[in-house]
Amino acid sequence: LLTTVHHTPALDETGYANWYGKGLLQVHRAVASAVGVPLPPTMFETIPVISPTNATVPVPVTISEKPIRTKSFALVDSLHGAFYEFYADPLDEGANYERSEVMGADSVATFGVGNRLSFVVSRMKNKIERSISIYNYRWQLENTWVIPATGPIQLSVGQLENKIVIVASPRYADTTVYQLFGIDGTALATVQTPEKHNAVASVIAKDKVYSIFSFQKKPLQLHVYENNKEIAAHIIDDMGLSANLATGDFHGDKDPELIIGSGSGVNDNLALYTLGGELIRSFSPLGDGLKTGIAVQVFDANHDGSLDMVTYHPTNTTLIRAWNRRAQVQTEWRIPPTVPAVRQAFVIPR
Repeated sequence: LLTTVHHTPALDETGYANWYGKGLLQVHRAVASAVGVPLPPTMFETIPVISPTNATVPVPVTISEKPIRTKSFALVDSLHGAFYEFYADPLDEGANYERSEVMGADSVATFGVGNRLSFVVSRMKNKIERSISIYNYRWQLENTWVIPATGPIQLSVGQLENKIVIVASPRYADTTVYQLFGIDGTALATVQTPEKHNAVASVIAKDKVYSIFSFQKKPLQLHVYENNKEIAAHIIDDMGLSANLATGDFHGDKDPELIIGSGSGVNDNLALYTLGGELIRSFSPLGDGLKTGIAVQVFDANHDGSLDMVTYHPTNTTLIRAWNRRAQVQTEWRIPPTVPAVRQAFVIPR
């Protein structure tokens, strides 16, 4: 508001003050400018100009109409500590600003919606620990705690038994599969394996934790945990030795699907699976020949009422592309040339 407030100059500022109060800010115009929406006529649409002879002359003031801008997602650049807003219309250039809270982040996740959106950020504290911090939608710190981790972790947020739970999985070789925490930082569970894996990504769906990883020199598998005990495992082909994972209900039947993005070192691939490990379809989402892995998020990117699979390279990000469940491109966004090279990116819905 402080950068968009309006003050219509009068011929006689003393007379203006008598009518409206000295230094009055026309807040309705500030809000209209900030959010880009037209205003209905109000008593302020005709502003009297006070002449030196105290004669009142009505002067019409027109507020230019702007299209409603709908935020779609934010691209977090943890290398530069930057936050880039993108809109549903790819041609609508969004804002970008520094965000020290994401500088050096391993992972960024969200929960909630609108003005209740909260951010969960992990970053290195020292060689053997990571900090997890929760910020509200104004990026005010609400909670932080420290967990054991000798490398980067991946965060996701879901519900177990109707409680919001944060899942932290190591993105390095280790025996820990995941750690569960409440949003107050309470440690709920830790699941481990008898031998080291390559790296893990985890999500929550229908009161179960789904983790994808491979043991060294063994194929990639989707592991299913209920009450923190493994109940099933399914071999996943053509994704490399590690992968990225997301979930969403694409059919509206309250049975979400799993979306798996390939890891680094293999051709880019995206696959849609049932919770039971059955392949629905797979395709190449970016097709640029890079083998840096495919990150994926699930949300309604173009605001058409249907979920999209939003894909991008997590490093050296230049293109973000949204697909529907039938593997049809919905829209895409290219990183503006004015934006520094994004070398560690996280896409989060807005």
